[in-house]
Amino acid sequence: MTALQVTNNTLINASRSLSRCCLIRSLDFSHNHLDERSLQDCVIPSCTDLNFSSNGIKSVQKLSFEVSSCLKSLSFEENDIVLFPLSACNVPSLTELRFSKNRLHALPHDIEKLTSLHSLRLDDNHIVMLPSSISCLRLLSELYLDSNRIKEVCEEIGGCDCLSGLMLHANDIENMPTSIRNLTNLKLLTLSNNRFHTFPDILSSLTDLNELWLQNQKTGVHINPPDYFRLEMRHLQLLML
Repeated sequence: MTALQVTNNTLINASRSLSRCCLIRSLDFSHNHLDERSLQDCVIPSCTDLNFSSNGIKSVQKLSFEVSSCLKSLSFEENDIVLFPLSACNVPSLTELRFSKNRLHALPHDIEKLTSLHSLRLDDNHIVMLPSSISCLRLLSELYLDSNRIKEVCEEIGGCDCLSGLMLHANDIENMPTSIRNLTNLKLLTLSNNRFHTFPDILSSLTDLNELWLQNQKTGVHINPPDYFRLEMRHLQLLML
């Protein structure tokens, strides 16, 4: 057996015998009632995919993920987690990390260690700003930060030059950093439901954009791009105003 799926049950504990299952690659314990103490028995060396979404988990600070040197995907979506687990930053093999719909307020500086990360989902949290170390995630292709409390996007975001999708809608952003011009691979950018008063001219440098959202600004202002923007955006397929 290489995959174990025990979802939509009422489990409160995981069997300690899991640690002896050296062939398991995928563990899905989503939609149960596991707590932090019982989770540690699920973190086994052979696993590449761990899913603990929707368990009502409040803390994962005591978990040690270092034993899972093969771990590629880790999901804690739809829980009640406030602090990002530092031990998760010590798993450089991670390519996908999902913490959507929690109560995270910040990311640790040590996020810079996750240099293999391709997808980072942090939507629906309470995040106010990103750490400058975000620039170290050079392989990151999709970043979900929508429905947070971000007021300013740090200049260091320009270091994530492999980004193809950047989701920032439903925040409190007023301006975009000049470093956004470095995201030459960006195809999707969502900025709707923020606090823009005028069109961010720096977006004109993103000539490969396929999709741009700017509608429903909290300022009540209708953002209308200048004519030159429409002319320069050769690949734009969807413009939401």
